[in-house]
Amino acid sequence: MTTDLRSKQLSQVQLATLEPQRSLFGIKAPSKIALLLLSLLLLGVLGMVSGFFGGKIFTDISFNHQGWRYLSIGFFTIVLISTINLKRRGILSTLVQAIGVSFVWVPLLCLLLLGMGWLQNPGEKMLGGIVFNALFSGFAILSTVAFAVIAQLLNQALPKQYPMLQGLFITLLGTIATGTAARLSQVGALDSGTLKLLRQTLNPPSGSIEAAVVGGLAWTGLVVWGGLRLSATMTRSHPQFLWLRQACTAIAAWGGTSFYDLDLSGLNFAGADVANSDFRGKVLDRTRLIGLSGLDRARVDRRYLDLDQPKVQTLLTTGIATEKDFQRTNLQGAFLQKADLQNINFAESTLHGADLQNAILRGALLLRTRVTGVDFSGADLTGCCIKDWSTNRQTDFTGVICSYVYREFEQGQPCDRYPRDRDFEPGEFAALHHQIDNSTELVFQGATDMRALSFAFEKFKLEDDGLGLELQGIEQRGDLWIVKVNHQAGVSSQQVKQQVNSTYDDLKALFEARYQLALEAKEGEITRLAAYNESQQRFIQGLVTGVVETHGQAVIHGENNRVYIVQQSGDIMESQNISAGGNIDTSSGTKVSIGGDVTGSTLNLGTISGTVTNLIQQLRESSTEGSQDLAQILGDLQSNIQIEAQLSEPQKQEALEAVATLAEEAQKNPKIVPPSFVRWQ
Repeated sequence: MTTDLRSKQLSQVQLATLEPQRSLFGIKAPSKIALLLLSLLLLGVLGMVSGFFGGKIFTDISFNHQGWRYLSIGFFTIVLISTINLKRRGILSTLVQAIGVSFVWVPLLCLLLLGMGWLQNPGEKMLGGIVFNALFSGFAILSTVAFAVIAQLLNQALPKQYPMLQGLFITLLGTIATGTAARLSQVGALDSGTLKLLRQTLNPPSGSIEAAVVGGLAWTGLVVWGGLRLSATMTRSHPQFLWLRQACTAIAAWGGTSFYDLDLSGLNFAGADVANSDFRGKVLDRTRLIGLSGLDRARVDRRYLDLDQPKVQTLLTTGIATEKDFQRTNLQGAFLQKADLQNINFAESTLHGADLQNAILRGALLLRTRVTGVDFSGADLTGCCIKDWSTNRQTDFTGVICSYVYREFEQGQPCDRYPRDRDFEPGEFAALHHQIDNSTELVFQGATDMRALSFAFEKFKLEDDGLGLELQGIEQRGDLWIVKVNHQAGVSSQQVKQQVNSTYDDLKALFEARYQLALEAKEGEITRLAAYNESQQRFIQGLVTGVVETHGQAVIHGENNRVYIVQQSGDIMESQNISAGGNIDTSSGTKVSIGGDVTGSTLNLGTISGTVTNLIQQLRESSTEGSQDLAQILGDLQSNIQIEAQLSEPQKQEALEAVATLAEEAQKNPKIVPPSFVRWQ
């Protein structure tokens, strides 16, 4: 007995007793009639648009007005080229190209026609030509897409009646287009300047209606040809038009049987037809789809596995891989018993929990493939490349047929055959990959706080929770982090996941809160140090200013062959690499002698800091009045310079050299530290 479930919203309870092979899914007659009426409505609008634009172009070609005929021929040529390019370039790209070309070829054609004397009022024609070409091209492309959508809706909702309906709709479209063109021509809506003059003596002008009708038919033929061509491309699920096909499928499935958000695990749909149904199940773990029909006309998604990809639909419904490239494809829980998967590329794909019993995987590429929980029992894995694949104790290798495998992949080819000079003995491969440890794999996606994860397992070591959780390893695969955890026997994976995730989330939140507090404290410390540094700079400036006011200028011998000359005007001059025995002529005429061997040298930050420390210590031991206070200030300044994070190393080096210079000068010239200095500060 057949159960009619068309246009029904199924529940999880109903699935418990569902027999898909004995059930009818999809839409009922009222929904099909609604889709037919919608298609007719679109067809009517499309026919009127075709009649107007086709009639207008051919009317302008037939009745030339000041050279507009030649521009109209160009318009139709661009429309034809755009329709041809639509399949190859896509909708948006073709639209942009057709409209953009208007701004190039229309002005060039106008200049050419003007030079030949075939065009009048070139400025007006140029502007009008750009606008008309953009309109004609845009509506031609949209009309072609609209007819392709109509064809898709009819093909998906009424596949058996589609051949008959296709001929009927084409005839109806041509009738509407020619009728619209004839009527518009009759009332003068398509007239050019020449026709308007002729209409004053002859209404309608001879040949005007015929030209419009021919134009309507020509435009209709172009739209039908381009639309059917595009519809065939959509049926083959071309990636460029996959979104448009999915939109048509969603419209055709409106009002159909709904499996939306249901757990379809374990159901056998062999022999069923789910066309015009909402097949967006929440879970499809080992759902048998081999032998299912109509999946290409059902509404699907990729929440659980990549069921929206046509090649995946073909693989799951036929068990044969017509395409071999399944890189980075999500096939978790896929039912592929006895499937022919020879030489298939599953690199970096997910097969977690898939049923591959007795499948033929000879020569398959399982590079970095996740095969945790996969049932390989009885499968043929001879010649597979298994470099960096992920298995666990739930992966079943019982009865696997395997003579050898490849363990490496280099330069696009599997390599490192194992065993090297023999074949596996029966059962040897299964024994080699048998998981004897108790472990669970956890998957973390996106940004992962490794510090929180590490502390979580340190916490498990210190606190005995009875689970025996121990970190075995961490592996990155794309944007996923796979964390392998050892645990005691008898502990379920769910317990491990719950304990690790809970502890990780708590520690992550704690670290984020502490980081925010530390950040706020750091900002406060930076502000305080900046203010302190500014006050020290003002102090040093005041110190140097006092010396300059007393002596007129100050000449300071610094490290690294630097000589600083500070004048009363406040200018600071610096000289470097001064030869031994040379003189410096300051602006006041004072000559400063420099003795000794002065050559260029480079000191690192640690050496300079040590020199500054020694000079400050010597200043502390000095008996000069005020030297103790200056030594204390210079020592504080040295410390602040060294810990200031906002200063680069060269800036720190230069600042420390200035401190050293002050300390040296204070020892050489006790007057630099007058008794009144402390009170002045």
